[in-house]
Amino acid sequence: RESAFFGVACDWIREAWAQACAAASAPSAPSPGRMLCLGVGSVEASNASACQLALAWALAEDLGLESRAWADPQMRRADTIVGQALGFTEVASAETEVLVRDFGGDGALILYMPHCDRALYENVLLACAGPTASPDVAARRLRRVVIIGNSFSLYVDRDELRVVPAGTPGAPGATNMIGELRPYTREQALPEYPVCTEAFNDLAVLSFLADPRPAD
Repeated sequence: RESAFFGVACDWIREAWAQACAAASAPSAPSPGRMLCLGVGSVEASNASACQLALAWALAEDLGLESRAWADPQMRRADTIVGQALGFTEVASAETEVLVRDFGGDGALILYMPHCDRALYENVLLACAGPTASPDVAARRLRRVVIIGNSFSLYVDRDELRVVPAGTPGAPGATNMIGELRPYTREQALPEYPVCTEAFNDLAVLSFLADPRPAD
C-alpha cells in the first residue's frame, strides 16, 4: 500500500469509483457499493494471483467496501481461508448473469477481473447492461460499474488489425460489446508493477460515459 504503483492505481480508481457512486445514487440504488472479484485464481498456487488479491483487498479497504466477494473455479481450501481473512466471501461460480445480478444488485459495483478471458468480459457487460440494450443505453446502465481488467483498447486495436484468428480466445464473438462501447469507455492503464510484472500487465481501470467521446 506504500508503493508508487498503489498510489497511482488508487488515484485513478478513486476517481472512477466516485463517478460510479454518483451514477448509482438513486432511491433504488443506495451505495455503499460492492466489489466482486472474478478470475483471480489460486493465491496458494500463484504469486501473481496473490498480488492480485492483495491489490483487491487494499482497494476495498481504501474505498471502505465491506461487501466483497470472489469466485474462481481454481480456488482451493487455502484460498477460501485467505479470502475470508481479508473479508472476501467465496461465492459459487454460477452463470455470470446470475452472479452479477445477485451480488451486484443495482448499486455501484467494482468488477475486479485481472486477465480474464474476453468472453467473460462480454458476459459481464451483457449482465450489467442487458442483452438487447443499444450501445448508448448500455453505457448509461454501466456508469455505475468500474471494471479493473484487461485493456479494452488493446482488444479493439487487435480486432481492427485482425491479429487474433476468428474463433480463438481473444477474438470477437457474435456479441462484441467491447467494440460497440469503445466511444463510451474511459480507460486508464495500470502502471508497471516490477515486483511481479505478470500480475498487472495490460490491465486498466475502465469506466463508462453517458455520452460518446469524440472520434480519435
